[in-house]
Amino acid sequence: MRKWVIAGLIILVGISLAAISVISLDLRNCRREARLELGLVQSVRDSLFAACEQLKAKNEEGEHAGDLGRQEAQQLHGDHTDLIDEFQIKTLKRRGLSDPVSQLPADLMAHPELIPFEGVVGGTMGFRTSEDITILSPSWVFARFDDGHVMGSCLLEYEISPDSTIHWKLIKAQMDE
Repeated sequence: MRKWVIAGLIILVGISLAAISVISLDLRNCRREARLELGLVQSVRDSLFAACEQLKAKNEEGEHAGDLGRQEAQQLHGDHTDLIDEFQIKTLKRRGLSDPVSQLPADLMAHPELIPFEGVVGGTMGFRTSEDITILSPSWVFARFDDGHVMGSCLLEYEISPDSTIHWKLIKAQMDE
């Protein structure tokens, strides 16, 4: 009987040692995975800190970054009326606008709520100048917007109601990279 007890104890010790080695192996895998995840988290954190520092540096370059961007856009796009011709201007006048080249940009500038992005660093998004607004056709406008820190652009569709009210519909907007 004593042999059976000793054999049973040996089997229990063997099972216990196997279980301990499996648990130990599992713990090593968990530690390895935790180290990998920690490395990934640290890498993402470092990337975010670097991006934050770059944004701070860009912001510190001066308050005139928005003005410089507008000047570049003006050089690229030229006069905002270039894309519509006299016939299209007459079409807009028949629809009820007495001076569509100035009325459309002025009306759009009064509707910053059309911009689907929030300002950053305390800025407020808006359509700043008529030079940032390009009338593409009697139904479409391309416009640049900014908050003084970041810029974006959008495509809008508009309709003119019989009482000469301009109704805007945002088609697509995106922030500059």
